[in-house]
Amino acid sequence: MANLIAKKSFGAYGTGLSLSVVGGAAVAIPLLVVYASWFLGIESNLWTHLIEYNLWHYTKNSLTLTACVMAGALVLGLSLAYLVTHYDFFGRRVLKILLFLPMAFPSYVLGFVLVGASEWGGFEARSFPFLVGVMSLAFYPYVYLLVCVAFETMGEDLYEAAANLGLNPWQSFQKVALPYTKPFLIPAVMLVGMETLADFGTVSIFVFDTFATAIYKAWYGFFSPKTAAQLASFLVTLTFLLLVFERRFVGQRPLCPKKRPLSRRPLNGFLARGLLAFAVLIIGLGFLLPTTLLIYWAQSVDQTPLSWIGAVFWDSVLVASMASGLILCYALLFLESKRFFPAKKWDWLASFCRLGYAVPGSVLAIGLFWGLTWLEDGLVFLSTLIPRVSLPHGFLSTGLVVLVVGLFIRFLAVGYSPLKGGLERISFSMDQSAFNLGCRPGRLFTRVHSPLLKESLMVAFVLAFVDCLKEMPLTLMTRPFGWETFSIKIFQYTSEGDWQRAAIPALFLSLTGLLAALILAKREGL
Repeated sequence: MANLIAKKSFGAYGTGLSLSVVGGAAVAIPLLVVYASWFLGIESNLWTHLIEYNLWHYTKNSLTLTACVMAGALVLGLSLAYLVTHYDFFGRRVLKILLFLPMAFPSYVLGFVLVGASEWGGFEARSFPFLVGVMSLAFYPYVYLLVCVAFETMGEDLYEAAANLGLNPWQSFQKVALPYTKPFLIPAVMLVGMETLADFGTVSIFVFDTFATAIYKAWYGFFSPKTAAQLASFLVTLTFLLLVFERRFVGQRPLCPKKRPLSRRPLNGFLARGLLAFAVLIIGLGFLLPTTLLIYWAQSVDQTPLSWIGAVFWDSVLVASMASGLILCYALLFLESKRFFPAKKWDWLASFCRLGYAVPGSVLAIGLFWGLTWLEDGLVFLSTLIPRVSLPHGFLSTGLVVLVVGLFIRFLAVGYSPLKGGLERISFSMDQSAFNLGCRPGRLFTRVHSPLLKESLMVAFVLAFVDCLKEMPLTLMTRPFGWETFSIKIFQYTSEGDWQRAAIPALFLSLTGLLAALILAKREGL
């Protein structure tokens, strides 16, 4: 059936898959360029300095921070998910959603709120334990979300079987619940690790040197893009090691065995009540406190020097909209084409295209800059061989091209996943009926698929838009001269210690993040 439709629509969908290969190449080029930088030679004086004083320091800090944040997010996400799925108490459903809301704040916003509050409160927050705490608060919702889904798909049957075998509740948790959640838990924890490795804004606020800050310093401090690319290769390698670990240990997601919903117990006992108090504390620290402080600081700022808001709002929305629109167009084209040409090679291509989400923004910035510069030099040279054709230098490596393409590669996975899920819910028999009635590929999408994909399209666009809006290192390193976004403004104000002015762009980002968090919570059934 799929082959018959494919033959009728080979032109349209074959072109779509050809363009999809171009998208895969767009992901590959920055990574290849980063590793190819080693063949351009090294700046011996700079590398001597790095090896003697900094390289081990960057490595140790990056690995230690990543391990601690992964452990913190694991403890927070697993314990809170267990509380809201295994116990019944007044306000449980509200608490279940509130625990997801710290995801509305970028980690660097939570960071500068804590540092700003510490200056008012007279305590020192720029320390490693506070940094780990802030990043764990920002990233634990990844673990919380997936573990909630895992626990709720278990049902009561597995626990009853464990009880019949003589296992007490703690043994049931260790030997039944944890192994069942492993395929959900490990990818979430690995995602936290990749986000930690990629983070630039939070570690900058806490003055904590990692590979992400080292890349920025090499680029702007030492004016050595080549050394920055070589440093970035270490970060890419660490990221890929996390992906290899995930593939090695995650296993297959279990089938949903539940016949009866999970039976929640009344909230009794010291441990259960302690967990509830802990959950309220996390909501206070991760959502209520930063929201209150941001509103208070924003109201106390003198309004006269805020004329930049309109221009920054326009720049932020324009870049995020362009990148999100490109993500949706590419994902739709690829998924619609792949639907009628089912083959394993396209599954591999889809997986490869989504690797950009695992690559830090600073690495993409360097790889894209070098890759587009080399491509631009080649095109300019070729243009000199054609009469009356002249391409100027900088037509690719400057302007919005690098930034938009970088955001597209970085967050393609964010827009791809909701659309893939939405398209899989559309029966293939509907496509066959439409083709039998003479419906061509374009009309099939506009008349059949598009109405059924409305919710998925909205979710995909909002999630991609918010992530593009919040991205800091990629935007900071590739933006055109004079171009500013809310994330850039936060970086500029926090670098000067002006927490009150940083609260205004932070509120814009937090509101969009809150919208995305609520949409995602609804989509996952929280």
